[in-house]
Amino acid sequence: MIRVATDVGGTFTDLVYLDDRGLHVAKAHTTPPDFERGLLAAIDGSGLDGKEVEFFAHGTTVVINALLSRRGAKTALATTAGFRDVLEIARGNRPDLFNFAFAKPRPFVPRARRFEVDERIDYQGKVKRPLGEDAFEALAEQIARANVEAVAICFLHAYLNPAHEIRVESFLRQRFPELSVVSSYSVCREWREYERTSTAVLSAYVHPLATSYLGALSTELRVREVESELLVMQSNGGVATVRGALNNPISMVESGPASGMLGAAQLGRQIGEPNFLALDIGGTTAKTALIADGKVRISSDYRIEWDRTNPAIRSAFRSWIWSRSAMAGDRSPGSTREAACTSVRSARARNRVRRPMDRAARNPRRPTPTCCWAGSTRTCSWAESDGRTWKPSRERSPVSDGAWAAA
Repeated sequence: MIRVATDVGGTFTDLVYLDDRGLHVAKAHTTPPDFERGLLAAIDGSGLDGKEVEFFAHGTTVVINALLSRRGAKTALATTAGFRDVLEIARGNRPDLFNFAFAKPRPFVPRARRFEVDERIDYQGKVKRPLGEDAFEALAEQIARANVEAVAICFLHAYLNPAHEIRVESFLRQRFPELSVVSSYSVCREWREYERTSTAVLSAYVHPLATSYLGALSTELRVREVESELLVMQSNGGVATVRGALNNPISMVESGPASGMLGAAQLGRQIGEPNFLALDIGGTTAKTALIADGKVRISSDYRIEWDRTNPAIRSAFRSWIWSRSAMAGDRSPGSTREAACTSVRSARARNRVRRPMDRAARNPRRPTPTCCWAGSTRTCSWAESDGRTWKPSRERSPVSDGAWAAA
């Protein structure tokens, strides 16, 4: 019996399968917008016999790529009256307080497609303002005029009492059967309004794409007589059925990278290296994860924060593991070191230091070290700030524990 794992990246689609003869790999070009074609080409090129497949796991970066490129569905938001601007207000904070050029990211749903519904549930889950029939017809008229493909529903305190969301969701599915409708209670039962609204909106934004893609893939696998059920990787490292994944498509946002980092952790345990950094460079995004004591601890798109007192985390920089890559290029130690250092410097330039760990980080006039590991070599360079950009100097110096932690 054969175990199969596949991954759809921004550039290539990869397939790995294990049988009694060993491990086999196949690769094909990714084929947007019909991503299933690239995966089927990899299956055909591998010579798999679908009847012998007992396990089929699928990881994908389709969701995260759709969000980054803003190529999802035209989406509307139905929310409680008075909370139309939650997406733009967000948490009300500024990551760079004195940067006059700072601008918040554009919401995935513009204000013209955010519709208020006359209803209210309080913080205890009690209905303060019932949902009347007039509200249904008014919402239906607004959605019809907007000509959208998906609708996100997020009412105040629906994590405690989703009754109003359930009624509106049922109404919209009956009135507009062609629409993708996602309610916040089914994807994120959190008490903070911005986080819950944003999650519901993003899930609705990618729902039509995920439905079309996974639906077509499931159909084609049945045509090829693949008897195993298709299991989709989730951001938490687990797997879900196609139906489960489509009920909450935003859970696939880190599907591909999560599987790569878990695979790197398993590889580290096999070679006796429980503490290291895993780096995943794809055709669209690059991911890093800190693996300490054989477990994935931290994952970030652009930077890693750690506890400098943890010896396992401190020793993680002694090894680099490339978990999976869809990008061709120079992978020599020199290029790895330069790429890592450049990445850290650019991240500090964008975000500054949010949690100062030593005097150099607290005092912007003092030079701040930037350090990274390549193989078993630690390279440290010093940088100075002129208030806007970080300029690397020519000086290279060993670094103390405190400076290493700040870098």
